[in-house]
Amino acid sequence: MNFNYFWAMPNKETFKIKPIKDILEKVTSNQDLRIIDPFAKRKHEFALLTNDINENNDTHFNECASIFLQRFEDNSVDLILFDPPYSLRQVKECYDKIGNSLTHEESKTFFSNIKNIISKKLKKGGLVISFGWSSVGMGRSRGFDKIELNLICHGGNHNDTIMLMEVKS
Repeated sequence: MNFNYFWAMPNKETFKIKPIKDILEKVTSNQDLRIIDPFAKRKHEFALLTNDINENNDTHFNECASIFLQRFEDNSVDLILFDPPYSLRQVKECYDKIGNSLTHEESKTFFSNIKNIISKKLKKGGLVISFGWSSVGMGRSRGFDKIELNLICHGGNHNDTIMLMEVKS
């Protein structure tokens, strides 16, 4: 596994953080790839189709990520950008903004349920790029191998952003 360390200013729009943007430009440059982003917050140049649960956000779809992912046939997606809310507190804030409440059950299974669906939709040899404060990623139990870990330090009191690339074996 490759490991890279960067320093960059924080940005609430993850894909505008310079080292992340530079890496995504390289990885997503093949126009033939079917690339999706179930937690996009906005349309961007890196994904063919974007989604966000908040109807006020400018994305191709405004659905719960699990419903958006079900639109795709199993083993049909080349690359998934997985940039969900980084903590349960952030998930709750997203739900609160749209007038929904996060159930106790959802709070226990939110991330694992989405990862299970992603593992079905991605082609063998496909790539998941996960962003967050954890390097857990998709995991071996779902059939993924970690190939690159990028740690982006933001300095001061900011949490680092972890960018993990995994391939479906």
